[in-house]
Amino acid sequence: MTPGQFNWTEIKVVFMDAHPAIRAQLKKIFEKLQVTEVSEFKDAASAIEYLGCHNADIIIADIYAEEGGTDLIRFVRNRNSVSDIPFIVLTGETAEKDIVLASDFGANAYILKPFQQDDLISKVEKIISEYCKKEGLNYHLRLGEEAIIEDKLDVAEAEFSKAIILDSSSSRAFYGLALVKLKEGAASEAEKILSQNISRNEAFYRNYRVLADIYIKKGNIDTAISYLTKELSYNEKQIDRQLLLGNLYLKNENPTSAMECFKWVLRENSKERGALLGMGHAFAQAKNFEKCLYYFKRVRRYHPKDLHSLNFAIDYGVKANEFKAVEAVLRDERKRNADDVSVYYLLIKWYTDQQKWDEALEMTKEAMLIAPDDLTLMQNLGKIFIKRKQLFEAIETFEKLFQLLPKEEILEQYCLTLNYSQKYAQIIALIEPRLGKIKRPKLINLLLECYLKTGASMQAHYFLKKLMQTPEHRTKENLDFWQRSMNSILTRRKARLGNAS
Repeated sequence: MTPGQFNWTEIKVVFMDAHPAIRAQLKKIFEKLQVTEVSEFKDAASAIEYLGCHNADIIIADIYAEEGGTDLIRFVRNRNSVSDIPFIVLTGETAEKDIVLASDFGANAYILKPFQQDDLISKVEKIISEYCKKEGLNYHLRLGEEAIIEDKLDVAEAEFSKAIILDSSSSRAFYGLALVKLKEGAASEAEKILSQNISRNEAFYRNYRVLADIYIKKGNIDTAISYLTKELSYNEKQIDRQLLLGNLYLKNENPTSAMECFKWVLRENSKERGALLGMGHAFAQAKNFEKCLYYFKRVRRYHPKDLHSLNFAIDYGVKANEFKAVEAVLRDERKRNADDVSVYYLLIKWYTDQQKWDEALEMTKEAMLIAPDDLTLMQNLGKIFIKRKQLFEAIETFEKLFQLLPKEEILEQYCLTLNYSQKYAQIIALIEPRLGKIKRPKLINLLLECYLKTGASMQAHYFLKKLMQTPEHRTKENLDFWQRSMNSILTRRKARLGNAS
């Protein structure tokens, strides 16, 4: 097929732009050309998700319109198959550095907004006519790679075999064949093909990429690091792979090498969450808690909803005996995010773990001013009141909570609190009407205990006989308790009989 003679109706187009008007304009252009498969996306994340399991013949995207927009072209160019899809950058950025960067990423063309329809069509036609030629080595390679994405492994193997006949030194063809074997579960055969492929063309970095992934799955971290390092020596600009290598070094407890990977990522994107977290973990391994804390705080600064960083700071702080520093961080977060209840959760847990009940109570009350109907906070409040021996307040809290959330777990906490206050009749009144539905052994045994404590031996005896006939409750622990209860009932009866005589 010669350039310009392809069929527009067979073309699959993907475009990504943050502006609805641009997307509508592009859609109209391709519909006029009778393109039937047009997929539009407003952000890189949704386009990447789509391209993970669908093919395309051309991608048109404004990679500078949103944060993370360049992730789309990085994804396409660095994936294992069909990484040569024509990619046109359509943007309003006119700076020379942006044009050069797009070229470095692997863009086939760069079109400025506002664009002329004829100019766009001309460029698309020229690029796609070459890409869609139905002959030669590249044609069979593309068909093979598309078949891999669609899980048509027999078709893929046949197309790669045709490509190898046309060029017996094609690294891309042998690499594709290795991917087929890997998908078929023949990992050792795939490894052999990839190793031979490296001897043919050492610079074809995707061989190292797949071998690294194979050894990660095997749990052979040292070999995986070796192949991943080699991959990055040929194609350094891969944020996801740099992060992966950094995390592998952390697994090997090599914080210095891990930091180098994470620093590289941060030079590319100073707000990259994975790299900031990685630096925090690396400094924790290096026993530098101050720096560790610094990076976890940076995560929160750039990603205010992220709680993992605070949890990591707490864990490492406890291990390093840096209790005051952790408390200061959490209190600082509370000041900076006064309406964020999740930060209060962490503070309450922190004070609870430290058994600082006054501070835990203070934080819980503050949090309930923000979220007065938060049931978790209410539950925490009740537990803190118990620890502070404020049983009246605890009972009041659990009573309100049980009215709002009539679950067995809450009923159990409520009844146990009543038990501390020796309010046995109230416990009986709460549990008895619900006996048919109750599953928690503690509640059942608590009812039996209350019968005995209130001198209701006949009710206790009747209830105990009924329990003995219920298979789901006949655990060893329960049976032991019931036997002790039965002995207590019999002892009381004997005592009463003795007194009567």
